[in-house]
Amino acid sequence: MQQQLYQSPACWAFFSVLTALHAAYPLLAIGNIGWIINLWTRPEWYVEGAAEEMGLAYADGIATLQHPWVLVICIVVTAVVAVAGVWLTGKVDKKSAKLLK
Repeated sequence: MQQQLYQSPACWAFFSVLTALHAAYPLLAIGNIGWIINLWTRPEWYVEGAAEEMGLAYADGIATLQHPWVLVICIVVTAVVAVAGVWLTGKVDKKSAKLLK
């Protein structure tokens, strides 16, 4: 029965969807960084806006995050958490499927 399952087209469709999910979800999660990308692309504008809206102390704190390595860390951490989320969801989904049988 198990071997028949792996030979069915529906099973291969599931695996291709799962593979696509593993590839796409981290990229979509990194896209969420887009709203803050002005912190690195237009730093003066971002800090001036932060100072107007939130005060100088907040603007000084934001200014410390303007180093390029902070952007790299944000991207890497977001991607790692997204991959971990997909992996964990796959584990929970398999466990749920076993419990339903």
